[in-house]
Amino acid sequence: MTKRQYMAVIAGPIAVIAIIVSILNTGLLETPDDRIENIKIEVTYSGSWEGVLYNNEEMQRISGFTRKTIIVFRPNDEEWTLSFEAEKKDDSSSQLKAVVKLIDGTRLGESQTVDPYGKISLTLAIG
Repeated sequence: MTKRQYMAVIAGPIAVIAIIVSILNTGLLETPDDRIENIKIEVTYSGSWEGVLYNNEEMQRISGFTRKTIIVFRPNDEEWTLSFEAEKKDDSSSQLKAVVKLIDGTRLGESQTVDPYGKISLTLAIG
């Protein structure tokens, strides 16, 4: 194989790779809808608790004992506001804690209390 033939064989794949890299860098292949579709709320407490979850206009009563994970899905609306409130059902000084996370574990917010019959509250506007 001559040097000219060798260069022609190599130039084709290099050109294809260069075109692919250019397309990836322009963002043409990215999905335009990169909004968050679901989150989780992790509640921990050594006793009983009760709460309420507002997912935009939808309300859901939630109760638990010790640890509970709540998965929340984005409503069909463009705007997404999530509110969570919980209250200890006893006079313990143990910590009641709620952490809002993305499914991958990234924290979005948290609230905690050690007050007897204490209350926690979180409100998030999620993109």
